[in-house]
Amino acid sequence: MSKLHINAFYAGAEVADAAIDVTDYLIVYAEKSSLHISVGQARYRLPSGQVIVINTGGRPLQLHPERDFKGYFLQLDDKVSSGLVHRYLLSMDASQADVRVLAAGKHAKGIRTVFKNIIAELHGQSEASETILNLLLQELLVRLYRASSAAHSEIHSNRMAIVTGICAKFEKEYTRQFTLESIATEYNLSSSYLAHIFKEITGLSLMRYLLLVRVRAAQEYLRQTSLPINEIAEKSGFNDISNFGRTFRNETGCSPRQYRQAHDEDSAEK
Repeated sequence: MSKLHINAFYAGAEVADAAIDVTDYLIVYAEKSSLHISVGQARYRLPSGQVIVINTGGRPLQLHPERDFKGYFLQLDDKVSSGLVHRYLLSMDASQADVRVLAAGKHAKGIRTVFKNIIAELHGQSEASETILNLLLQELLVRLYRASSAAHSEIHSNRMAIVTGICAKFEKEYTRQFTLESIATEYNLSSSYLAHIFKEITGLSLMRYLLLVRVRAAQEYLRQTSLPINEIAEKSGFNDISNFGRTFRNETGCSPRQYRQAHDEDSAEK
């Protein structure tokens, strides 16, 4: 698998002077005020509460924020992340459109949270995990897909709706003891068909996706609470504390204790 090349940050009016070097995609969520974006000869205005997804195609890109602008930025510059954008937002295909603007609406809080989590993963003192970043990017694209009414009229909408529905279920109910068979039964599908479409769209097996959701939930608990690690393991859906520690280290590159310590030190410096 190619290495993910992702950069994310939160910025205001100073972004006009920042160097934005994007060869593939730029995703921006305007939290406050508006942002004017020039891509080659085209210009776009992104008002507060909307998200823009731009396939730059290597064209020059300039940002012109209005006064008091605040927003989240995500740069994607590799085949893996670009492929995910294509799978979740097929109208971004270059043969159809280079830019897509979506109203965050009721999904605004969730979209904001995912941006924050990506930034935290990238800029924490512990080494960013490629698998966790991959999962966070997919969560963002799921939320953008669900915010897009146009996406539901596409031919692919049935399979995409199944997969995004399962992803959303995992985000809310990751402590449940799911199996591929139980989920397939719930959606009235064969296990083999469900496994196929889930892997095709997300690039991950269904149970691995759930595992990564649980690891990310544990990261949240480690960053935001002082709960004992064995309690965090249980709250994140792991029944075995030793399995939790081994899985967490495999996916993030550090132990739960090291992860907590790194983020505690990061918070203290701020």
